[in-house]
Amino acid sequence: METNLTRLVLVASAAVALSSAACSGDDAPRGGGAATEACNQACMCGNADACDGDCPIAAARWRQEGRDYYVACACSAGDGGGCTLEPRDIDVTFREACIARHGECMGTFHDDTCGYSFLYPDAAVADAMACLSQACDQVGACLATSFEG
Repeated sequence: METNLTRLVLVASAAVALSSAACSGDDAPRGGGAATEACNQACMCGNADACDGDCPIAAARWRQEGRDYYVACACSAGDGGGCTLEPRDIDVTFREACIARHGECMGTFHDDTCGYSFLYPDAAVADAMACLSQACDQVGACLATSFEG
């Protein structure tokens, strides 16, 4: 005798199988833990970048709040609901200093780097802040190392 609970379990299992297929094959994120879980969730919500094998590598460097933000943004129905992360004081300080340094260096590094420190732990942002005191031709590479490893 099939119960409603049995039907619910079968429907839920089918849904998981179908959503997992969205990230199967060569595009499946590799790795483990919270970073891969965040990428898989964002992938299932339709974020094609999250299905890329590089996603867990990047997300592993983010603080948990950054991963939660990434998933919330990917899974919001285009309205941005639930897609907020208040910047920390270190993020505000870094952004202002980075934008000022970008102007001084006449665009020798991408200014979008200045705006996503909120994803990373304090130590990575502090390392990135130290990069801003380097020669202009070295700032971009230093920032990449601080944020991307």
